[in-house]
Amino acid sequence: MQKYTNYNKQFVPSYIKDAKLNFSSLIVSEEVQGYLDIDSNMNDQVKELLKEFSSYEETIEEVPVCVLSHMFDAKRSKFLVQLKAEAELRDLNRKYFIFTYEDQKELYEQFENIKNVEVIYIPLNNKVYLTLSGKRQFILEYCQKNNFSDAFFIEDDCFDFVLPVGALGEEGSFRNKRYVMSFNFTFDFWSYLISTKGLTYSAPVNNMEFAFRDLTENPFIKINGQTVQAVHINVALCKEKNINFDHDSGWDDYDMIIQQCVYNKGTQALIFSYNTPALKSGVSAMSSSANALVERCLKNSTLLINKWGKSLVREDTKKGLYNAKINWTTLKGALKQNIDLKSIIGLSNEEAKELIKKVKDTKK
Repeated sequence: MQKYTNYNKQFVPSYIKDAKLNFSSLIVSEEVQGYLDIDSNMNDQVKELLKEFSSYEETIEEVPVCVLSHMFDAKRSKFLVQLKAEAELRDLNRKYFIFTYEDQKELYEQFENIKNVEVIYIPLNNKVYLTLSGKRQFILEYCQKNNFSDAFFIEDDCFDFVLPVGALGEEGSFRNKRYVMSFNFTFDFWSYLISTKGLTYSAPVNNMEFAFRDLTENPFIKINGQTVQAVHINVALCKEKNINFDHDSGWDDYDMIIQQCVYNKGTQALIFSYNTPALKSGVSAMSSSANALVERCLKNSTLLINKWGKSLVREDTKKGLYNAKINWTTLKGALKQNIDLKSIIGLSNEEAKELIKKVKDTKK
């Protein structure tokens, strides 16, 4: 393995630190240079992308940021806290739309006068939009009605987006350190990747994959990977292919990923990340009691499995709950053999694997 230079935490100027923010500059070009100056020979892939980004002269379409929020709470809604703090230090360089219900206006008035921020109050007179999946669908339809090609869908508890910096621990084990980006940097760089790398449904990876993904051995853009909570969606393609958030699918975020893989061009997981509550605590926040959480996981997991079959969804009980996850192994195995994923919908995992083996054997 290569020798990596250990990376010390980035310098944060006092005027940024005083605003309780963690990035290194109010100027995007200086943030980029700060990363390029890091003394570590595992960052070459990211550095090359940032150099391309810095020198790119063509116009990049502005991708708006749509924030899904509910009952603003400064302790939990850290994306909005960070957004307000950044806006007080300098102009935001794109449009941000905060989506919440119309009965929560008192909580969100504080954001209404921020330049480039607009609060969209979802009416309560249509029950279709009164669920989490309904709120996501409202945002998708809003973007399509306003003729956006792409949009970022961000949940309001995501904050501190970070680039990876490879380093070795004291015992020589590899682990990525974190280079915190401002929102201006994050969404500018992400928009560049959308425009130049053909991204259609992309997102940063979770903290575990971020920590141990060695970019001297793996690509920065991982085709068909987990993409939840903070995602970019090509909303125009969704309209063209009739892809929507499905309330009856149970876990609608996983369902959307599977729809992208089955009916569209798949997903693209990007090797940067962000802070957010643990999955179980996030799910728990939407459940009124431990029993309600158990019931919710059972109901939603069953619905997702019933829709797609265990060829595309697997059972998961690692957190002490009956849950469901995407069956990436079988899904990717089918794609590797050029099998149309529509042909394995509803199959058991064993049936799908048998089909994959049969197709593979015919190619020998």
